[in-house]
Amino acid sequence: MDNYLKCMKFTENKNAPNCRILAKQYLKCRMDNQLMEQSDWESLGLVNLPGEKHVDIGKKYNQDKDKQSSSSSSTNNTTTTTTTTK
Repeated sequence: MDNYLKCMKFTENKNAPNCRILAKQYLKCRMDNQLMEQSDWESLGLVNLPGEKHVDIGKKYNQDKDKQSSSSSSTNNTTTTTTTTK
């Protein structure tokens, strides 16, 4: 909690992503220790915050990539290879 408050003071009470991550950690601790009701992150507005390790964008990226590949190969009869790095 202290880290969150320091973060808010440092950012002049702006809704900074790094402060939101600290808030999420604090709320998770409270839920884990049964100090508050279990809630899903979406209802708390804390889903897929920047800097989190488990941001699931791969599924959407692959769906978009598949759509793009099928539309370009059907119109051009060519195959395009795309290389991405993470």
